[in-house]
Amino acid sequence: MITHMPRRRRRFRRRTTASGLLSAAALLAAAYFFSTRPPTGAATQTAQSTPPNTPQTSAPASTRTSSPTADSSTSAPTTPSASDDVLRIGAWNIEWLGKPALRSGPASNVAQSPEDLADVIRFANVDVLGLAEVVTTQRGTPIRSPEIEAVIDVLNAGAPARWRYVLFPGRATGDQLTGVMWNTSRVRALAPDGTPWDERTHRPWALPIDGTRRSAQNSALWNRPPHAMKFSAGPGRSDFVLVMVHMKADYQGQFAAHRGEEARALVEALPDTRRVFGDQDVVVIGDFNITSEVEPADETLTAAQFAGLNPGRVSTTWRGGTTDRAFVPIKQPEFASRAFESVNPAFQRSRGIDAREFKRRYSDHDLIVTELRVAQDDD
Repeated sequence: MITHMPRRRRRFRRRTTASGLLSAAALLAAAYFFSTRPPTGAATQTAQSTPPNTPQTSAPASTRTSSPTADSSTSAPTTPSASDDVLRIGAWNIEWLGKPALRSGPASNVAQSPEDLADVIRFANVDVLGLAEVVTTQRGTPIRSPEIEAVIDVLNAGAPARWRYVLFPGRATGDQLTGVMWNTSRVRALAPDGTPWDERTHRPWALPIDGTRRSAQNSALWNRPPHAMKFSAGPGRSDFVLVMVHMKADYQGQFAAHRGEEARALVEALPDTRRVFGDQDVVVIGDFNITSEVEPADETLTAAQFAGLNPGRVSTTWRGGTTDRAFVPIKQPEFASRAFESVNPAFQRSRGIDAREFKRRYSDHDLIVTELRVAQDDD
């Protein structure tokens, strides 16, 4: 809110000289200037006045942009997020989305509703959202998910938000795909060559990791292969490469060592990733399935000059696990705030539900968020 200083009435003695009249006029002008000038920081307060849980409006479903089209925005997006100077980057493992029979516990055979999922995404006020554990039988190019399509229809039901998505090729069964969705009124998706992303001609870029390799535990490395997408806040403004991951879980065994090998393979692929996209701002985010504060995977990424934003301190699953994390480059100023949050505590309070009900209706994982400070692009 911009406040105004009260105007002070100043009394001036009559002067018959021209110089006296000029002095009085100058003093009156100065008084008016200082009475109407906004206080320092007022513009910043206005830009940041939208709270993180303010729902975004979106475009009519008839204009859905999830079909194969080009992301042809040519100017900086204008829809307010937490701040015009901040992009909110999220990740969400949506438990067996599209295959409710494999959901567990209170969620067994419960299909998530698109309205519920869109409600969480709006509450989180994310601009880009990595996806994990999406299941679809539609194997075409591009890969389509009826469930994600329905969520995007809800998000695009008003204006001006315009969401799109890409699913990444995964293991042969098509289960547990990763992907990413984004609000085109906030960011532009770019192909590796820097042109606007067009699903008719572009394909998701898989990190150069040998898909035939097996770990020392004789399990396939990166059964859910990581892919990268690039996003920009607008011409000449900050951009970044998002790598969405879903590492191997401790299902039927303990696989911390296996995850360490996956992390090493990912780190070895990063120089090519930065070269192909021409960008040093790489964000690695998602469900790492890291279960302790010190694991080889965490140590490997930290040694590769990444800051781990959830070193076992923020719960991200309904039973208190800390498997969902984000790693951002240490030396890039856009990530200096090292922000990290789970939106679930605030969301659950606001909707009057507990962790078990969230698990039943939504997922066994929280939606997590980190932030990028928008500035002039430096790479």
